[in-house]
Amino acid sequence: MSQPFEAVYQDGVFRPTGPVDVPPGATVRLAVVPAPSPGDLNGPTMYDLFKDIIDMPIDPGRTGYADAVSENVDRILYGGPKGAL
Repeated sequence: MSQPFEAVYQDGVFRPTGPVDVPPGATVRLAVVPAPSPGDLNGPTMYDLFKDIIDMPIDPGRTGYADAVSENVDRILYGGPKGAL
């Protein structure tokens, strides 16, 4: 069972900021990841994260993603051959 939650570290103890579903005395494994501050907008955008995938041509003979998607929309959405529902 994995249950992500936020906690505050104070006086050598991690204190959850809300309720957690863990029995008292249970041993758990923690991975410390700093929580982003509410005003932190310096991280990468979704576009930055997926730019290489967005710009990748589907078929080298095509000009780009839109051409391939428009011709293969049924296969992409429904998993069948072009034109199949």
